[in-house]
Amino acid sequence: MSLNVLLTIAAVLGFVFGLGFLLAPSIVLAPFGIDLDPAGAAMTRFFGNALIALGVIDWFSRGVTERRARRALAAGNLSNFAVAAALAAGTYFAGIGNALGLANAAVHAVIALGFARHVLAGRHAPEAESAGGD
Repeated sequence: MSLNVLLTIAAVLGFVFGLGFLLAPSIVLAPFGIDLDPAGAAMTRFFGNALIALGVIDWFSRGVTERRARRALAAGNLSNFAVAAALAAGTYFAGIGNALGLANAAVHAVIALGFARHVLAGRHAPEAESAGGD
């Protein structure tokens, strides 16, 4: 799958879940079997804001052609989706939530693998000379 398609998927997920977590955290997490107290709802709203920010970055980065920038986008998204997969699985196995949380972990893991492919492929590409001397 192309990096642009992965960035589009990541952006849409960031927008949809970010808006949900920002505007209605308890409603969005209820299907996962998670009940929020007021402090949890507040923290979930901060998380929603971060997801929206990542979605904006991914959306507007889809057309980037510079190899190092594309690899940085892939690495950042790999980190995000891999850690989210581990957290979702850990939460489920700790007895928090329900099987939908495990499905969430699987979706994050699959997307993380897609980004990992782009990060690893970038390791073997020749380094481009920088005119600005990074």
